[in-house]
Amino acid sequence: RPSAPSPRARRTPSISESNGAGTSSATPRRSRGTPATVARVHGDHRSVPVLGAEWAMAAVIDTEQYRVQPGTRVHLPDWPTKTSNGFDGGKSDAKACLEELNLRLSELQQLLYAEGRHKMLVVLQGMDTSGKDGTIKHVFKTINPLGVKVANFKKPNEVELAHDFLWRVHTHTPRNGRIVIFNRSHYEDVLIVRVHDMVPDEVWRPRFEHIRNFEQMLVDEGTVVIKFFLHISRGEQK
Repeated sequence: RPSAPSPRARRTPSISESNGAGTSSATPRRSRGTPATVARVHGDHRSVPVLGAEWAMAAVIDTEQYRVQPGTRVHLPDWPTKTSNGFDGGKSDAKACLEELNLRLSELQQLLYAEGRHKMLVVLQGMDTSGKDGTIKHVFKTINPLGVKVANFKKPNEVELAHDFLWRVHTHTPRNGRIVIFNRSHYEDVLIVRVHDMVPDEVWRPRFEHIRNFEQMLVDEGTVVIKFFLHISRGEQK
């Protein structure tokens, strides 16, 4: 069983995920801080207690404000590219919080691996330089390499192009007891192809429904799917 939360935490809330694409559509206030995420969550899993450090970052930041409610449309200009909502500490305080949360994540991953009944897929999307590689490096650095895998999706090769667009993606989805992180994902096949006019409308448009059905199938088979969009400004990207 997980150990009790740190006594240094101001309080010990939980992060709850539910079926569907999220539970809140609240727009966070604009403020200075770290790159913001717009998250969608799929899967049916229980609340997870979170350890806190002296500043108790997880205890004071309301993660619900970053979730996208099922059936709603996202208008990115309404979301800040930088935010520190609920966290009053500096970089050193944030680093200390991250270290404690890294340890907690490692504990939970060990339980996931030992039980061997559930699996998790983390999807990271964002523009170039939005921090996908850095997120993987700093957030998952304490996890046992045997229980986590990173899949990178770049320009499809000749063999991949000869199959349906989800073929190369499905082979990387997690097995029981494992975590898989998608660094970019199947969403490239409805983003890049549209922006650069690589395939006609009648090819990419049906893919939205294919993706919804694909993710629902993963959830039905016991996969917890958590999707993050790392949101940065064009100025930051440059």
